[in-house]
Amino acid sequence: ITEIVVISLSGIAAFQSIKVAGDTFDESIQDHFRKEYNMAIGLKTAEQIKIQAGAVSEKLAIPPAPMMVKGKDMVSGIPVTRRIGHAEVARILERSIAQIETAIVQTLETCPPELAADISETGIHLTGGGSLLRGIRERFERSIKLAVHLDPTPLKSVSAGISQALAAP
Repeated sequence: ITEIVVISLSGIAAFQSIKVAGDTFDESIQDHFRKEYNMAIGLKTAEQIKIQAGAVSEKLAIPPAPMMVKGKDMVSGIPVTRRIGHAEVARILERSIAQIETAIVQTLETCPPELAADISETGIHLTGGGSLLRGIRERFERSIKLAVHLDPTPLKSVSAGISQALAAP
């Protein structure tokens, strides 16, 4: 799940949740290989593609190296290898990333007007595994027209937040 939350004065001012996130990205990668190349790959392989070659933009200042993907030809059943680069992954993930962008904008639209100045001043913060996709900050800054900050430890941000909430008196 991707959750978009506007927090103000230690409370939730606006919230939206959509069923588009890491697993959706992995399934999109699997579907792409099945439809485009008649090649079956596992979820773990799709996740490795996302991690090693994952991007949300075809134009990156420092693109990751293409990777070789091993799977099974769906017609012959014989193992095959195919090369994939970040630009192809960006095209695969386009629909999902666009859904997340739309959800962010919708959540900001429902936000009380008093918070608009704060949000435009401080920007938005991305956490979780999706924030590790190459080019996501730049894309969201272009499309949403706000500063975007990435958590330095995005995979630990939820547990860190929960531990802080539990530790508070």
